[in-house]
Amino acid sequence: MVDAVVSYAVEKLGNSS
Repeated sequence: MVDAVVSYAVEKLGNSS
């Protein structure tokens, strides 16, 4: 579960950048 959240946050930040 946590892995999914972390992956989502990382992707969201990477996408924003």
